[in-house]
Amino acid sequence: MAKCLPWTGGGGAEFAEPMMLPDTNKIYRLSKAYIPVKYTSSCWQPIFIQVYEADSINGMPGSLIFRKHLSLKPENYKKGKIILDLHNENIFFIKQKKFFISISWDTENSNKNCLTGILLFRDSEGICYSRS
Repeated sequence: MAKCLPWTGGGGAEFAEPMMLPDTNKIYRLSKAYIPVKYTSSCWQPIFIQVYEADSINGMPGSLIFRKHLSLKPENYKKGKIILDLHNENIFFIKQKKFFISISWDTENSNKNCLTGILLFRDSEGICYSRS
């Protein structure tokens, strides 16, 4: 598992990974997100997915631009991933080098008998961010 750098603030366990964009002169639309998960039970904990712009000063997760509550189901699970269709959410990146996708658990609506294991990977720089 990747060792994550601390990231300030937060109201619960949250993990963010940077997504690099190849050309800062282009406009990108986030259409799909693939979340690597470990299928551990017949039910899933509800989660939140967040998208952040990169902070222009320190390069860490900055302004929140999207947040959505997800109630995952086994039928959403394919080949070790949950695939999220975000095309209709109209998430655009203009002249940006990177953005962050983060996952956090919905602790208020959790089911103690269900587990959702998120797999974290190191990017080319070996970085992910966590806060609690």
